Amino acid sequence: MNELVIHSYFKEKGLNEYGIAGLMGNLFAESGLNPKNLQNSYESVLGMNDNAYVTAVDNGTYTNFIYDKAGFGLAQWTYWSRKKALLEFVKARGASIGDLQVQLDFLWKELSEGYVGVLAVLRSATSVLEASNAVLLNFERPANQSEGVQKKRAGYGQMYFDQFVTTIQEGGSAMKYSERNKPLVCMQAQSTCYRGTRKMDIKGVLWHSTGANNPNLRRYVQPSDNDGNRAELLRLLGKNSNGNDWNHVSVEAGLNCWIGKLADGTVTTIQTMPWNYRPWGCGSGSKGSCNTGWIQFEICEDGLTDADYFNKVYKEACEITAYLCKLYNIDPHGTVQVNGVTVPTILCHADSCRLGLGSNHGDVLHWFPKFGKSMETARNDVAALLGSAPASKPINVSYQAKVIAQDGLNCRNNPNGSIIMTYPNGTLLSISKENNGWGFTGTGWVSLDWVEKIVTDSGMEDDDMDKARFKELFSEMRKDLQDNDSGAYSKTAREWALATGLIAGNGTQINGEPNCMWQDFLTREQLVTVLYRFAQIMGKA
Repeated sequence: MNELVIHSYFKEKGLNEYGIAGLMGNLFAESGLNPKNLQNSYESVLGMNDNAYVTAVDNGTYTNFIYDKAGFGLAQWTYWSRKKALLEFVKARGASIGDLQVQLDFLWKELSEGYVGVLAVLRSATSVLEASNAVLLNFERPANQSEGVQKKRAGYGQMYFDQFVTTIQEGGSAMKYSERNKPLVCMQAQSTCYRGTRKMDIKGVLWHSTGANNPNLRRYVQPSDNDGNRAELLRLLGKNSNGNDWNHVSVEAGLNCWIGKLADGTVTTIQTMPWNYRPWGCGSGSKGSCNTGWIQFEICEDGLTDADYFNKVYKEACEITAYLCKLYNIDPHGTVQVNGVTVPTILCHADSCRLGLGSNHGDVLHWFPKFGKSMETARNDVAALLGSAPASKPINVSYQAKVIAQDGLNCRNNPNGSIIMTYPNGTLLSISKENNGWGFTGTGWVSLDWVEKIVTDSGMEDDDMDKARFKELFSEMRKDLQDNDSGAYSKTAREWALATGLIAGNGTQINGEPNCMWQDFLTREQLVTVLYRFAQIMGKA
């Protein structure tokens, strides 16, 4: 089906799931994802349905494709310059004008060359609505861009997001792990950490990666000698013949679970300590340690160049983290206070070091950016698995607003945060950022429900604007001037000019009066003609 092809195409191009969904929702609204779609209102005008139109353009019997003003294809390309570029692109490929793959390539060419701002949003969007509006308002730009249309198109996008992104559902979790499907267990009961640690209250989940090119779990995980399931675990893991796994008293470290390859190459998670056992993982820093409170796991690294392996272990890390968040009621976008430091509930070893709560390591940030991931995308992806919305990001704006709260408007350190001051009613504020109904004043955040915007952002540049488009718009503007509208002050002069023949007008209106287009522009050609007529009246010509 077309939606599978389209989703896979843009996934490979690096768009995130919100971006793909927002784009697909708009394409669905435009064409139903049908690359042969001829704008419905033009079928009767042209006397052709979708297939007939495509056939006629392909075989050359219809030659007005560029200028017929009919929307066509996935994105309903309409304006002549874009239809011309599409036709030339298709001919260069030797393909049909209705070919899905070629239209996707052309769409990508447009986005990557002419709409880089839209493309940037589709790669980094944190909601379907954000991505959908980027396409609607800055790429498709239909005549109706109302809030209702925005919601409708975002709704179509949400349909595709729900279809292609795994989310938790009532009556049967779509997450990989649940209470009925727990991860594989191989308790490292012989390790020093397992024997010497203590229990902890769980605050969050901390990610590590090994820093060594060995993706196999057996390098680090082996069953204890007295494990009742030892034989089966060795079959699944494979045997570490070197004896350098972490299930020994000589290893002064220990994690709650590991992610990597089983003996058959399957990527999975294996639990090695109870979840509430304090790990010996991230060490400590000047402010303390995230070892107390954070479940921790290691991801087995490979050579850091295999995208397929990375995608599998990254997804597995998100799956086990989502499971743990659900199990212990952890907000994936939450924070907690540790010794005066604000700490994300989900973080990596490098984060703990930066916060003064871990030793000097760079994992996982030396690896994830190579494949377009970060701990922020991890938190968003975990939230998506849990069915919750990703954290919104402030957007940059620039306008002034007046406080309209009679008793004054509280200014807070964060949206919904602590009050730091109060602005009196009528105060003029400069808003530089917005975030979910809150505006940043330079000092703090205020509710936008209690301000009145008085200066708005300047409009965005029109990506379609070229000489031909300018002429078209200029002509449309002049039509509004080319009637007999005029001011009362010129009545006597106008009557004299008509009576003497100085002005003849251009055609007549419905009521029979000459159309003098009084408010239209006067060219040099017209000026000398008027002067010549005046000279004739005066007997000078």
